[in-house]
Amino acid sequence: MTNHVENAKRYHERITDLNRIATRADPNLTPGGLATWQRSEFERWQSGTAQVTVDVPRVPDRSTVLDTLKPRTADEVALAAREREKVAARRAAGHPIEAIIATADRSRLAALVDDVEVDADVLASGQGHAIIAERVAAIFDRLAEIDDDARALADAEAAAAPAQAWAHVFADVRKYGLAGLGAKTALYRVDPSAYRLVQSAERDVDAAAIGRLIGSAGAAE
Repeated sequence: MTNHVENAKRYHERITDLNRIATRADPNLTPGGLATWQRSEFERWQSGTAQVTVDVPRVPDRSTVLDTLKPRTADEVALAAREREKVAARRAAGHPIEAIIATADRSRLAALVDDVEVDADVLASGQGHAIIAERVAAIFDRLAEIDDDARALADAEAAAAPAQAWAHVFADVRKYGLAGLGAKTALYRVDPSAYRLVQSAERDVDAAAIGRLIGSAGAAE
């Protein structure tokens, strides 16, 4: 089980240390001397931050389940063709694709996932890839309601999601100094209290100063 409190503590330690480096002001150092000190301390911080890892459980790709929907026999091919006709008729009658997916059985899901890339909505949109991803996700969610293997995979994904979210947080820290919106959103989805811990950890840091330090370090590379 992912320990949100412990991960939040590690996050606070890393960003607080980085904030100390980014906001250092020393009247006894010239601007060049301060920059040299910051570079040295930042390299030390990078080394320490690289050691902060999260164990993320391995989860099979969804394709391992979705591929089982593909028709393999002549009878299954014929059934899929018939389901395509039914789907087309229902859509022509004004039924939204979301409602069709929500009540589909395996045979209809097989037809839907097979046609998703050539669906009229996808071909007509400039955001075809986003529509495909959203629709395949909906198909998987429905399959998880009626299929044991898909349900087991969905459960494994849910169990791994907290660790994946924290791994995203620390990957952002290594790159940007602070967790980004995507990482925080992922954390919020798995547990709003974990998101609030991250927000609290950032309360006393100067995000702008950290951004400048990260930027100057990148420019120096």
